[in-house]
Amino acid sequence: MTSYLSQTIRLNSVSLRVKVLTASVLCVVAALLWASTAPGDAANPSSGTVSVTNPTFNYTAGPFVISNPSAQAGEPICNAQLQCDDFALTLDVPTSYAETHSVRVTTTFQTPPDTDYDLYIRRNGTQVASAASSSNPEVALFDATAGNYVVRNIPFAVAGGSINVLIELIEKPVNPPPPPPGSGPAPRYQVYQSPAGLGNSAGEPTLGMGQATASHPEGRTMFIAGTETLRVTFDDCSSPAKALWEDVSAPTTSITTFDPILQTDLQTGRTIVSQLLPSKASLMAFTDNDGGIDGQAPGDWTPSQGSGINSGVDHQTVGMGPFVPGLPDGTTAYANAVYYASQDIAVAELALSRDGGLTFGPAVPMYNLTQCSGLHGHIQVTPDGPQKGTVYVPNKGCAGKQGVAVSEDEGITFAVRTVPNSTPGDTDPAAGVDKSGRVYFGYTNGDGRARMAVSTDRGQTWTDDQDIGAQLGIRNAVFASVVAGDAGRAAFTFIGTTTGGNYNDATFPGVWHVYVAHTFDGGVTWQLLNATPNNPVQRGDICTSGTSCATGGLHRNLLDFYDVQVDRQGRVLIGFADGCVNCTSRAASTGEKATIARQSGGKRLFAAFDPIEPTVPKAPLVNGATADALGVVTVTWQEPDNGGSALTGYNVYRKTGTAGTFALLANVPPNRTQYVDSTAVRGTQYFYKVTAVNAVGEGLNCGEFSVGLAGPIETPCIAPGITLQTDPAGDNTTGAGSPSHDIRKLSVSEIFDPALSANKLFFRLKVANGSPLAPESRWTINFTRTVGTPTPTNWFITMLTEVPAGSITAPVFRYGHVEVGTGGVNSNVTDGTLDASSRFLPDGSILLEISRPTKTGTAANNLAFPELQTGEMLSNVKAEVRQKAGVLLALIDDTGTSNYTLVGNAFCRPNNAPTAALSANPTTGDAPLLVNFNASGSSDPDTAAPADTIASYTFNFGDGAPEVTQPGPLVSHTYTTAGNFPARVRVTDSRGMASTNIAQAVITVNAAAANLQYYALPRPLRLLDTRAGELACDTPSAPLAGGQARTEQARVTCDGITIPANAQVIVGNA
Repeated sequence: MTSYLSQTIRLNSVSLRVKVLTASVLCVVAALLWASTAPGDAANPSSGTVSVTNPTFNYTAGPFVISNPSAQAGEPICNAQLQCDDFALTLDVPTSYAETHSVRVTTTFQTPPDTDYDLYIRRNGTQVASAASSSNPEVALFDATAGNYVVRNIPFAVAGGSINVLIELIEKPVNPPPPPPGSGPAPRYQVYQSPAGLGNSAGEPTLGMGQATASHPEGRTMFIAGTETLRVTFDDCSSPAKALWEDVSAPTTSITTFDPILQTDLQTGRTIVSQLLPSKASLMAFTDNDGGIDGQAPGDWTPSQGSGINSGVDHQTVGMGPFVPGLPDGTTAYANAVYYASQDIAVAELALSRDGGLTFGPAVPMYNLTQCSGLHGHIQVTPDGPQKGTVYVPNKGCAGKQGVAVSEDEGITFAVRTVPNSTPGDTDPAAGVDKSGRVYFGYTNGDGRARMAVSTDRGQTWTDDQDIGAQLGIRNAVFASVVAGDAGRAAFTFIGTTTGGNYNDATFPGVWHVYVAHTFDGGVTWQLLNATPNNPVQRGDICTSGTSCATGGLHRNLLDFYDVQVDRQGRVLIGFADGCVNCTSRAASTGEKATIARQSGGKRLFAAFDPIEPTVPKAPLVNGATADALGVVTVTWQEPDNGGSALTGYNVYRKTGTAGTFALLANVPPNRTQYVDSTAVRGTQYFYKVTAVNAVGEGLNCGEFSVGLAGPIETPCIAPGITLQTDPAGDNTTGAGSPSHDIRKLSVSEIFDPALSANKLFFRLKVANGSPLAPESRWTINFTRTVGTPTPTNWFITMLTEVPAGSITAPVFRYGHVEVGTGGVNSNVTDGTLDASSRFLPDGSILLEISRPTKTGTAANNLAFPELQTGEMLSNVKAEVRQKAGVLLALIDDTGTSNYTLVGNAFCRPNNAPTAALSANPTTGDAPLLVNFNASGSSDPDTAAPADTIASYTFNFGDGAPEVTQPGPLVSHTYTTAGNFPARVRVTDSRGMASTNIAQAVITVNAAAANLQYYALPRPLRLLDTRAGELACDTPSAPLAGGQARTEQARVTCDGITIPANAQVIVGNA
């Protein structure tokens, strides 16, 4: 394969492409690129015309005795030493001919003696097609657009042979109809972009899902591009979720960037990142804690050996998955196999690690240039089933088709298996493997179409090869990526445009979006959607021609691939570089901003987490509530996920002051995400909340929002917690030269941690700036407690840098108490060390955390810190900064005092929504039909003590009757008219959280038989007495309660009403 070897170097935020030359490639100045060929090898004839009346042309060239491998290093070089063969082609066809016709160029060569030629087609200096797959013949296709072309054949590896070139004008094949769309609500997506300062050079991103935690069971998202490894934490209280982006880059992989790659083991949560080096090695590291706090602490990242021994020098990829059961494996120090693959000069190789990526064995060839091109896609490993452990490496050019290199023995041997109907493509194909072993091969075909083929026998045969993009009229696609989950479930994503033609052309007018298709039946049907409908990711051309993109103004900002992954709860996440952030023109479409499209609704790839839809909408993400100079308040929010049913509007609620009660303020139509409250009174404190409504009902809200506040009201459960004191800027006595002495804010929180067995306080003391951190200083929080000591005790927690200036290594964290000495002088007694999680952040945040601190003092007056009690009040809470002045500690800055009452860590435990369940008996019958409903199967997942319970049940009978809310799970209801009625129940737990799933029983009520009449009796009674004579209403018999019905078998009289035989009786409630 003669495609260039390339790396990306980031210098001052500028992306450069650097060619890697091998010893066999001659150094030739750029002025010789694409120069004339040597005349002795010229095409015969040297030019020709193809037209409607003359649709074929054939010529020969050679013999060629000198190999020209220059394209191995980038742009092919042609001169007297490095020979090429050029043929001048004139294409004389009508203007619209390209819509229905293509030009096919086929180069056939003698094997032996020659082994490889490369074929390139250019028009007006722009490459329009190529074939460099080491196949014989090499075949290139391009649209039949009238004009003058250069057909260039390069003798990559020759020994005196000749070539025969056939140029044909052919009809474009009719693409098969799009696959039938899947059933049910389509999956839905929301887009998240990295904040300013992060992810600005995000070409070729890859994703992974980190460790599952109590607060994030789905796993946090790991994202690499360039030198940055970013961690994204999604808070799904609102929709869109709040996304926290953090840089947690490993020290060894954030210095220089060459083809960065990231992979996370979904089983263990280990994340591996690697930066390729041009020396058959890579800089690799792994983390088992998602990069820790900032990626720099010991244990956050572990450096690795890097790539396998004697690996390649380009296009690296990492894959993780189970070992093959039953193989005589050696000792394994990690649960799964880790594979590393890369491209070398003539082969592509794969190496295996048995210790989680710490070390790798030797690289084993997967294929050579006679089988496939060197560039390959990302490794996939079968996760489960009878084919468990099978390794797949996709490739865009294998013997004139696309396919996979397959290993069934952990990378010892490989077989190349191709997709029959495919043709070589421009960008890497992708494979995804579900838990049954079914392989989904997503690729962009030689004609630019986005296609998918499926195999259940490790690629030996393929079925359901379909044009997935045709559903939405996609005519060009790049950057295929696939992920799979449970058996039969997969997602296929790509960048696509409805514009046809050569997208490498600098004048290409296409508008590109991220598309994603889901299948839930093993690839038979697909649901295709535009994941970025409101934001194109590129305008104009997308260049996939490597280093030759430097000419002609072609776009190279998106580089070579995107990535798609699934989180631990089955959501699909797509990582891509947004090349058109708010851009409106091709000229402005040059960015590469880190962006994630994340599934927000619809079926997931893991069936256990499928939401029941349609359901109520999710809580809107409120941007804030702001008041103008006249007091008029504007509340803005973002459109939430609709729950699978179109939004019908929003409800805005308002309350006055913290003690007020919320009341509905306005109904807002669904096409608006703003409300202007002109009734607000200037100077009055208001709180607002917003919910969304659809046909199912009203959703929840996420927090209360105060006028002028950009986020939710403060809570002790979310850092930084409750503000205890704020302090003016610049009031420290050491002045502006010591920003770390300038206190700005003191806060406290009680963040829930299931690992804690005792209450814990998280104090945050914020100073103006933490760089530099002043020497010989202490930052202290004082407070008084009445718990655990005979009399009230003044305690302190502190961070100290009391060492000579210039020799600070790290601050230390202590706790102690205050004693009153002789003459009433206070003395601070240091008792021990604060919790090990106490730390200092460069932004000026001092985190002092205390639960069960370690008592290190051994003096008689040293005290252990009493355990914090729920409901306990800390009084006289105050912060201060002091610095040594001789033998004294001079006060530099301090705050006022506050009191704080502990809510206890258990109060802040996550409040997950309860799950409603409903059964009914009977579910069908004639009207009037009495149905008994039972919601006792409802449950709450928060079972840790104190466990949540179901506090109330709200029944909606589906026939227009008023809802019934009650504390018990049993209720009865009579349906008096015929129809199908979806009865539902919502439950609310003991902490006020309502269920979000749909618990439903459909009641089918039939019309009464024609021979039955209805007789209403005024009160409960007993019927069907078998004694002779007239039936009395109160005689012993089977009782009927009010509202119940029965068909009578004999003529009876009750309360003066004569009831004929076989009549229907409805008993009143009087």
